[in-house]
Amino acid sequence: MQKECNQNNCLWVKDNNNGNHYMCLKCGRERWLNKRRWKLSVLLILLKSGLFIVLKTVLSALFLD
Repeated sequence: MQKECNQNNCLWVKDNNNGNHYMCLKCGRERWLNKRRWKLSVLLILLKSGLFIVLKTVLSALFLD
């Protein structure tokens, strides 16, 4: 492949077999998207669950006592 482009001039194409993989047609540079997206999703679910449990405990303590 030719090394005539820089990051601003790359012609990115998506891999047909992997939607997270892109490759430059000019220089062959590769990009991977969404590598850590599942970790963020799991973290957000855990934080929301924890917040729900805390709020439920606080509200039940306030209104039952």
